[in-house]
Amino acid sequence: MSEIDTRRANTLDDKKKSFAAELPEDCPFPRAKECDGEVFMLVKQEPITSDQVRSQAERGRARNAMGEAACMRHGLSVFRTFSECDHARRVLSARNIGDLIAVATLNADHGVIAPTPSLPGHLTWWPFVETQRETLFRVTNTDGA
Repeated sequence: MSEIDTRRANTLDDKKKSFAAELPEDCPFPRAKECDGEVFMLVKQEPITSDQVRSQAERGRARNAMGEAACMRHGLSVFRTFSECDHARRVLSARNIGDLIAVATLNADHGVIAPTPSLPGHLTWWPFVETQRETLFRVTNTDGA
């Protein structure tokens, strides 16, 4: 059993540190680590609402995904730096993901995170079920501002 599987099994009784029951097998990835630090994410508007911080799976877009793609769709796309998130905003502008960049400081109480380099600096964050995601983020104009 991987470190994450063990952590998941050990925390199912603690609602604040459990993952959604719908996660595919071996998800989050065994390489995922506890959250620790700032992340940046694209959002559509301020104030940030719970609808803006839902995974692709929570939006009903994971039905046909398989393997690692299925697991990634159960997490949220975030970036290590403002500039990496800004790059994604420009590259993905046609997808209408969002024009604003929000920042959050995550810690071990918020879930786990792993590099998933589909774009430079891209990470996937799997929040614990009880994490109030929308309260963690605020719109920013620069790194850490």
